[in-house]
Amino acid sequence: EPGVVVGKIETGGKASVAGVKPFELVTHINDQPVNNVAEFEKLVSAGGELKFSIKRMAKGRIVTIKAGK
Repeated sequence: EPGVVVGKIETGGKASVAGVKPFELVTHINDQPVNNVAEFEKLVSAGGELKFSIKRMAKGRIVTIKAGK
């Protein structure tokens, strides 16, 4: 399945507090598909409230993170 695998989470960072874990798959940000790192970076750079669609071991969930900007 297309997406970007989370490699590392900064302890105490916004993603960590939101419950994102290493090796999860980010498939969408704000309902836009994420197929590669370039798309991920472009969508995250918008800032504001970001809604991540995340999968881990065939289970999906939505995580919302408020970014700077």
